[in-house]
Amino acid sequence: MRTVVGGQRRRGADLEQAILRAAADELTASGYAGMTMEKVAQRAGTNKNAIYRRWPQRAALGIAAYKHLADARTPAPDTGSLRGDALELLRQANATWVASLPMTLLRGEYALRGVPAVPDEVLVEIVDEVFLPLVRGRGLPNG
Repeated sequence: MRTVVGGQRRRGADLEQAILRAAADELTASGYAGMTMEKVAQRAGTNKNAIYRRWPQRAALGIAAYKHLADARTPAPDTGSLRGDALELLRQANATWVASLPMTLLRGEYALRGVPAVPDEVLVEIVDEVFLPLVRGRGLPNG
């Protein structure tokens, strides 16, 4: 399969971005467990060799796709309360796989469940039972 769009062969940064977008889409749709080089190549309109030249292993492509998703994330939420901001941040992370303290817990949920999204109740529990008690325990204002 040639990497051709609009009659011209994609190369370099254009091809790399197409592969990263395809891998990020595949991560979002299928999770890491379901992401294969074949599926990414098909989504990107290229062949597996073009991917393997840039990312010799699926894990390397997965990390690059995860970073691509994280770089494309939206600005920090401002809901008017700490609790609301933390919940919205986790909801965004749930959709885009972004990471930090509550994100570490969320990543654990992804790994444990093996799916690309966790139930909203888990996000609420992370904020209410872990994050807010930790923040409030350090003398920060209630949210």
